[in-house]
Amino acid sequence: MRILDWQEWLDSHIPYYEKKKQEARFLTNPPAVVLQLSVVDRYDRHRSRNSIWFNWDSVNNEIQDLGYRNSPIFLDTDTHQQWFWAFWDRDEALLAVLKLK
Repeated sequence: MRILDWQEWLDSHIPYYEKKKQEARFLTNPPAVVLQLSVVDRYDRHRSRNSIWFNWDSVNNEIQDLGYRNSPIFLDTDTHQQWFWAFWDRDEALLAVLKLK
């Protein structure tokens, strides 16, 4: 789980064709940061430590329903099974991380 600056995420963490699409979505009001979450970041502690379990719907609901002024926007998944949410406020992203941990 990482919080990345918007421009760093665009430049270093997604494919070039995805960069063009995401830049076009937020030309006038880009998010401040992106929360990068992988399957390994969320696992069921009640199961075997060797088994990784991820319920995307429940994590997405946790992040989307935090009740902040600006709701985070789910961006997209990539081939490495990582998920990305954009936040317009760095503090909101940090609070999301703390809530998920």
